[in-house]
Amino acid sequence: MKELYRISEVAKVTELSRSTIMRYEERGLLKPCYIDPSSKRRYYDIYNVLQIFKIKEFTDMGISYTDIIDYFDSGGDDKEIIMHLKERIDRHKTQFMVFNKRHTKDLDMTYRIEELPEVLCVYKPFDRHDVKDSCKASADFLDECIERGLSLAPISFYLVHDKDISYVCVPIEDKKVPNDAIVLKKIKALVFYIYGHYDEDTKVWEYINKTLKELDISPKGPIRVEAVIGTFYGKEIDPDRYFTKFAIPIE
Repeated sequence: MKELYRISEVAKVTELSRSTIMRYEERGLLKPCYIDPSSKRRYYDIYNVLQIFKIKEFTDMGISYTDIIDYFDSGGDDKEIIMHLKERIDRHKTQFMVFNKRHTKDLDMTYRIEELPEVLCVYKPFDRHDVKDSCKASADFLDECIERGLSLAPISFYLVHDKDISYVCVPIEDKKVPNDAIVLKKIKALVFYIYGHYDEDTKVWEYINKTLKELDISPKGPIRVEAVIGTFYGKEIDPDRYFTKFAIPIE
């Protein structure tokens, strides 16, 4: 059995480019079995090859490089990976719900109990009088975050309503955390899924308040509003097909 393989051989069998394998090394995901001190050629053993397949599997699932490194460094402890996969699955379920309702233009309102993950974000307070205020504040703060060069997370931003104060919260990655970043804590919430135009805002709040009263539930913290599909996700989107989540903390 051949004990060591050149990078070209590894690239061929894994169907990855040489540059991708080199990037794995640069990011600390992979260490060659042997590097020739004179030629600097890299050689890999069978364990490296199998590790590359596992790295490829993880990245295809959307697992971050940091979590992959932690997985190998911890001897295969997959708690963080399982947690992030669950969060990813939950987001896909929500997205499926969005697309599954796109055949109708009727205002649709449903709810269920969910556990929402913690979210690292930057935030800014604003005066909220109506939906237009929320949209303008969100656009202005998102523009500010882009100008600051923040690393934005690929998930929707939030509006957080706490008594008489409202905030725009923009999720960010944990690579370079600014001093004004906060963490929205993990919560158990009664989540309302609202499918329809923002002009129906009054009906939506009436439905939410009526449901809370019927269930005898009082919010245990600030309400989170997430525009899953909304005005910022494509000018071509029919406003009657906007999709919004209202999360009411219950624990």
